[in-house]
Amino acid sequence: VFAKNVFYDFEDLPLAQEAYRTYVIGVTAPRGAACDAVTWDIDEPYHYTRLHPRDSETDILIAGGEDHPDDEKGNPHQAFAHLEEWVRAHFPYAGPVVANWTGALK
Repeated sequence: VFAKNVFYDFEDLPLAQEAYRTYVIGVTAPRGAACDAVTWDIDEPYHYTRLHPRDSETDILIAGGEDHPDDEKGNPHQAFAHLEEWVRAHFPYAGPVVANWTGALK
């Protein structure tokens, strides 16, 4: 059974969204210590995580967040520090940071 009005008027959809800057770190984690899922919270600023297998004994816990509009000047050092604090508070088994990067979200 198909519902009526499944298709929306695209004129009502925003065609442009504000670009955001996001910050991401990768930390080592013992294999199996974290759930293999994509997670996020509803805090402000929000945070998200996912796992990436590294080797037979460790995973890389990828954590991101501390987003801000791309046209606002951010402080990457502060954002990475806050992100690492958040990871350590929520994932006490997290090992050292092995990577960090930023990206633009649209």
